[in-house]
Amino acid sequence: MVVPGDPIRVMMGQREDPVARQQLEKKLGLDKPAWQRYLIFAGNSLKGDFGRSYVQKREVREIINNSFWKTVHLSVAAMTLAIILGVGAGILSAVKPNTWIDYSSMGLALIGVSMPVFWLGLMLYLVFTVNLGWVEATGTGKAYWVTIPWMGKELKLVYWYQNIILPAITLSTVPMAIIARMTRSSMLEVLNLDYVRTARAKGLNFTHIVMRHALKNAMIPIITVVGTNFASLLAGAVLTETVFSWPGLGQEIVFAILQRDFPVVMGGTLLFALNFVLVNLVVDVLYAWVDPRIRQD
Repeated sequence: MVVPGDPIRVMMGQREDPVARQQLEKKLGLDKPAWQRYLIFAGNSLKGDFGRSYVQKREVREIINNSFWKTVHLSVAAMTLAIILGVGAGILSAVKPNTWIDYSSMGLALIGVSMPVFWLGLMLYLVFTVNLGWVEATGTGKAYWVTIPWMGKELKLVYWYQNIILPAITLSTVPMAIIARMTRSSMLEVLNLDYVRTARAKGLNFTHIVMRHALKNAMIPIITVVGTNFASLLAGAVLTETVFSWPGLGQEIVFAILQRDFPVVMGGTLLFALNFVLVNLVVDVLYAWVDPRIRQD
C-alpha cells in the first residue's frame, strides 16, 4: 500500500483514460485511504482471503497455492543437502582438529558463507547447463515419484523435480557452511566433557561415542541453526528461483513487485512471516525431544 508505484498506470499502459482510470480505481478499492485498505486486507486475511490479483485476474490464494509448494520442494531439497554435508563436515573437523581435514572443511565453509548466491547460481548454470549440457536448469522439468516396494505394493515416498539439482545446490551453500561451522564448534565443546573422556577410557568405540552420545548432546545449537536457516530458505529463495526460472513463490513475488500487483506481494509476504513463526514452533518442539531436561523445565 505504501510501496512506490501505480498499478493503474501499469495496467492501462500508454492509453490512459481519466474516466476509465477512476472507474478502475473504484473497482479495485484503490480510491480508499491506505489505512482503510490495510484494515480491509487484515480483516480478510484472517478469513484466508488475500484478495484478487490485479494482473492475473485470479484469487491470490490460488496463485500462492500453486507456487508455494514448489518453493517448499526446493527448500526441503536444499536443506536436506545442507544438513547431510554440513553436519558431516562439522563432525569430521571436530574429531580431526587442526589437521588438513579440519582446515579444508572450514576453508570451504568460509568460502560458502561468503559467496553471493546470485553469482554462484549464474556460474553453475553457465558451466553445467550452457557449457557442459549435463543438466537442464530452467523451470521444474519433468516430475517423478520415488517408489519403494513394500509388502507386494509400491509406496510413493518423495515427489521431486528433474531440474532441482542446480538450484538446490545453490540454495544450500550458505546454510551448509553455517551448519558445518556450528557443528564443529558444538562437537568440540562436547568431546572435551568428562563423560566422553570416561567413555573413551573404558575402551568404547570412538565412532559409537561420537554418533550416539556426543552428537545428540551437541544437537541443540545445530537444530537452532537448521530451523532459522530453513525459515530463511522459504523466504529467501527469491534470487535462486529467479536465476533458474523456478516457478516458486519467490519468483511470483518478484513478478508481482515489477507489475505493482500489491495483493500478491502482500499475500506472499504474509505467508513468509507465518512460516517463520511455524518453523520456530517446530524448533522449540525439537528442543524438548532432543533434551528431556527442557521438558522438565
